[in-house]
Amino acid sequence: MQDAAASGALLLRIYRPGELLAERQLAAVNPNQPLKLTVSRDNNFLRFQLNEESPLEIRELFPPQSSQNGYSGVGILGTARAVSAMARHRPTPRERTPLYPAAELYAKGNFQAAAAEYQHIYAADADANGQHIVPSLDGQEAEFKRGVSLSRSGNRNAAREVFLGIMNVANHQWRTAAAAKLCVLALEDKDLERANELLGQMIAEPSAATNRGLSVSELDTIRNAFANLGQSDSVPLILRTDPAAVERLRRLYEIDRAMNVPTHKRVRSQLRLAEAYGIIAEDHQAAYLLFELLSQPKMLDDTALFTVVEQLAWISLRSKVPSRRAMLQHIEEARPRLAHSAAAVLELELSRVRILAAEGERSAALQVLEQATRQVSNQSVDTARLMDGELLRGFLLEEGGDPQKAEQCWKDAYLKYKGPGNMSLLSISQLGSLSGEFNEKDTRAMVDEVCRNAGDLFPAARIANFLFFPPEAPLAFRQMWRTPRGKEAARRIVFRQCRVEEMHVEQVHLSCLETIRYGAFDGQMTEDQEQLVWNGVVAMVAAYRAKQTNWATHLTPMFLAWLGHYPQQNWPSLEREFEKAFSGQLAIFCYILSRRYKQLGSRDEQSAYFLERAMVHARKNNQVALLKIMEQQPGGVDMAP
Repeated sequence: MQDAAASGALLLRIYRPGELLAERQLAAVNPNQPLKLTVSRDNNFLRFQLNEESPLEIRELFPPQSSQNGYSGVGILGTARAVSAMARHRPTPRERTPLYPAAELYAKGNFQAAAAEYQHIYAADADANGQHIVPSLDGQEAEFKRGVSLSRSGNRNAAREVFLGIMNVANHQWRTAAAAKLCVLALEDKDLERANELLGQMIAEPSAATNRGLSVSELDTIRNAFANLGQSDSVPLILRTDPAAVERLRRLYEIDRAMNVPTHKRVRSQLRLAEAYGIIAEDHQAAYLLFELLSQPKMLDDTALFTVVEQLAWISLRSKVPSRRAMLQHIEEARPRLAHSAAAVLELELSRVRILAAEGERSAALQVLEQATRQVSNQSVDTARLMDGELLRGFLLEEGGDPQKAEQCWKDAYLKYKGPGNMSLLSISQLGSLSGEFNEKDTRAMVDEVCRNAGDLFPAARIANFLFFPPEAPLAFRQMWRTPRGKEAARRIVFRQCRVEEMHVEQVHLSCLETIRYGAFDGQMTEDQEQLVWNGVVAMVAAYRAKQTNWATHLTPMFLAWLGHYPQQNWPSLEREFEKAFSGQLAIFCYILSRRYKQLGSRDEQSAYFLERAMVHARKNNQVALLKIMEQQPGGVDMAP
């Protein structure tokens, strides 16, 4: 039994020498109160009862050898200690099953002899003609265990033949377990098509039959293989739209339900699928999965319960599923379980604030926020949540008609929380921009920290940061959330009226827009120019998220071109690559580069070249609005055909 008091949960693991048979993350308990664990055995059935929790029952495929009778043991890790222990031993029953001698051989590790003994038992079960038309229950079990013994002895081909034979018997009690064993063998042979076919048969069967006779390691082999099937990159789903990733999570969820895996693993796969559905705008699907978990609170540890309530609150804020009033009740019901965690309670209270604000109850929202932040003032809470609270406070003050007080609130919070470890947080970026306090030193620190954190995921981020820190960056990041477009985006993010991927992608959109504004337009854009540039940025980010672009072929050359380091003679070949990915936006990108090179100085020839390329692509794609803007550009080229 492993102490997991930090999350208010205990992890119960059942071992036999060298093998983990089963595990379960138990529901939340008070780690400071006594725990009573009762373990009983009936032949090869084990029953574990912790306090009043639902019992965990395991059927060992092979019970311990008789030489181990009378031995008991309890392992306790972490801060727990045993107050008392008691063991009662019942003599081995005089009547043993016909399979007992073979089980003894297996328990001693003599797998070949065990296989031969099981074969003898199976042969004795045949009719007068040596046929096994309807084997007895003992005969069926003996045949399955012969396959297991052969597999453990290294004779995989013979084991496969045994399991295939079982699959051909319609009413065989071990038929689905044989399919599971064959699935493991197929995965070991890299035969994914056959493994997927067998998995379909397993999922269609009742869970009790599916993982019968499978060890935890074999269950994990199946789960991990299908969870990673077809995965080609490590970019998170929030940054890349990937239907295949959602399908992998759905498949893993189906496997976990069908195979009756340990509760905490099934909960985790269900939470991950719910999150994925939320990302791809399937809110009703996500809410269904979350409500199913919420209806069984005993199977959730504190972390899972918090995640369920937090995700439901977010869905409620953007799509009213569940209703916001109902969500307030769910938050209230979760509070007692999570009272030991100041961070969890604060996050729940911030959700309450957002819901009250969405319902138009601004004064009540401010009151709840004031009380919540005062309660955690002397407790250890991560600063990101405290900064979220100050962002909420500022917007609520602004909505109440006091923008000066709102800006002062953001300024005070920024000056209080800025520093190493916080500079890569979204909330510090918003506070620094909304308050107007971002300076060049702070911007440099933020970019350094972001690139350090993103380096493993996006190696080009580190390279870009090393090569060049644009002089327009401080202005771009300072204004990023202050513009009308940026402030509205910040408001939606702070009040969680957006999806989780929008929270991340919107930062990319806005930072690119403002960098282009100050790096190519000297800080001045007309409304038409801003809209065209915005559309181009959004389309290019969407192409990356849809895997139409990548770092090596598209984004690194694009970045080098922005810096002025990409050879002009190589541009035609690069254009051909860009046209495959986002031909409709190539004219806008060339137009931006023409403005960029004009602003860099002494690059008039390159500026004219990119303006000409922008004209060619704008005509090709009939981009009338862009053509009109370029016609009005001082010093522009003749746009007539």
